[in-house]
Amino acid sequence: MTLEQLLEVASLFLAIGIGIGWLLTRYGHTALRAFDRMLPPRYLKRTAIRRRSIGSGDTP
Repeated sequence: MTLEQLLEVASLFLAIGIGIGWLLTRYGHTALRAFDRMLPPRYLKRTAIRRRSIGSGDTP
């Protein structure tokens, strides 16, 4: 593999990474909200209780 080919492959991966990063920053919150709406409410209640008990550092 020549230096020119190596630079082409590196620039391709860089462009793909920039594109994926832009998509995640642009649509990440929207995708997470859509995923949260798909989950059943019981699961959301359990994780909220679990997060609250672990996150506070206090013993309940």
